[in-house]
Amino acid sequence: MSPTPDSTLADPQHVIAELKRELARRTAEQDEALARETAIAEVLGVINGSPGDLTPVFDAMLEKATRLCDAPSGIFWTFDGEFSRVAALHGIPEPLAEFLREPIRWDSETGLGRVLRGAGLVVNLDAAAGESYRAGKPQARAFVDLGRARSTVRVPLLKDGKLLAIFTVYRQEVRPFSDKQIALLQNFAAQAVIAMENARLLTETREALEQQTATAEVLQVIYSSPGDLASVFDAILEKALHLCDAVHGHVWSYDGEHINSVAVCGEPRFVEFMQQLGPISIRPENPSTSPVSRLLQGERIIHIPDAKELQSYHDVPLYRQIVDISGARTVLSVALRQDDETLGAITLYRQELRPFADKQISLLQDFAAQAVIAMENARLLGELRQRSEEVAELNRGLEARVAEQVEELGRVGRLKRFLAPQLAELIVSQGDEKKILESHRREIVVVFCDLRGYTAFTETAEPEEVLDFLREYHRYLDWRLAPTRAGARVRRRHSARLCNAGPNRLCRSLRVHGDRHGMQSRRAVMRRGQGWPDPCCSASRRRGRRDNTTGRSRRA
Repeated sequence: MSPTPDSTLADPQHVIAELKRELARRTAEQDEALARETAIAEVLGVINGSPGDLTPVFDAMLEKATRLCDAPSGIFWTFDGEFSRVAALHGIPEPLAEFLREPIRWDSETGLGRVLRGAGLVVNLDAAAGESYRAGKPQARAFVDLGRARSTVRVPLLKDGKLLAIFTVYRQEVRPFSDKQIALLQNFAAQAVIAMENARLLTETREALEQQTATAEVLQVIYSSPGDLASVFDAILEKALHLCDAVHGHVWSYDGEHINSVAVCGEPRFVEFMQQLGPISIRPENPSTSPVSRLLQGERIIHIPDAKELQSYHDVPLYRQIVDISGARTVLSVALRQDDETLGAITLYRQELRPFADKQISLLQDFAAQAVIAMENARLLGELRQRSEEVAELNRGLEARVAEQVEELGRVGRLKRFLAPQLAELIVSQGDEKKILESHRREIVVVFCDLRGYTAFTETAEPEEVLDFLREYHRYLDWRLAPTRAGARVRRRHSARLCNAGPNRLCRSLRVHGDRHGMQSRRAVMRRGQGWPDPCCSASRRRGRRDNTTGRSRRA
């Protein structure tokens, strides 16, 4: 029943009060809308002013959302498919902030777990009254006990049905959020999705450019330092740590029996420890669960989300020591392989539980391929240098031999100017003709033999007979040069009385004489030529006379 004019006029103060309340309500709504629009515009300004940098965007969103929603605390989570990580905090008590520093795999029964399962918007009037808190779930207990959370709102950030992040705002008292406040949070979440997508595209573009630049720089190092693997490994490791967002890294090689750390980068303690390790004996036929053994057995990529959860952390002391010294949690190793042979590996370490992205794994594989190319180039270059040195050594030896031969020919040529060719070659063959030809004093015996009738003999004898005679004569002279053997033969011939050695001065002086029977065949020939009939036994009888004063034969 509508009021009559009289009743309306009867209570004008009431009408004015109602109008004022309506005006105040609409003014408040207008102020709230203006504040929301201003906040949204400011957030968009932050997004435009920080392309690719999400931290200022998340901080601005939390500050605006908590202020406009009358909630003191807010958390911005990111999700990588397995773990949730805090990207930004606002108004969170320190105990809860300390609890949230590590990545968390949320229980599916908690509020955040329901969002991760795809439940969408999750509004909880009283977190302390929830089932997960009463069941003693660690995350729910920490959220309420450490953060003093009561009324909460969790808004998922979705892109094409994929969960990217979670926007959480809570109050420390039980007081529900209004629909407008929830709508504002959803609006902020949509802006965050846009910011994250822009950052992703920009980051991918920047990373692609950085990867191309890094690849080109590594190739330049390989080209400019052929055979210098240390420079190549250092460059690869430096680029890999930067682009894959890792703290520590090292490159190790395998020679069939030992692994050796050939490059290391990271904090000083880790670097010093790895450099002091030295060669480590390991064989692929002795399998174990360690990452190195798995790589040697044929695995190309080993991605460990949590190094301390691996069985090798408990079974392999060296692996546990490396993990503890480096503080590593997530580990990525890519093998250096060629023709199904493991040459080594590149290993990166992160000190937080954060798996490596597929693009980072692919990038590390590219670096591994470049390292294999560098190692093969170094091997081929080493073989080429070795063969070049061998050829050079052969050339030097050949040149030396040619020089020696030329020098020897020169020496022979110079000696032939003064000596008989045979004598010159004999002297040069001794190796030191200077020592042989230099002035020195020695006792020598020179025997001059003049065969009487030799000329007439050669004129009438056949050439073969002349040569036979000379050979026999030289053989008799050689006996004198070998006194031991010749003396025995002379004594035997004298004792057999084959000649009269007493009066024969030639026989006495030379201690040699001819074979009587051997010379008989020559006497007839000599006599026919009217030459010397018997140089050994008949000379004294035919020439017979002596010089009584000198004691010498008149004819030599």
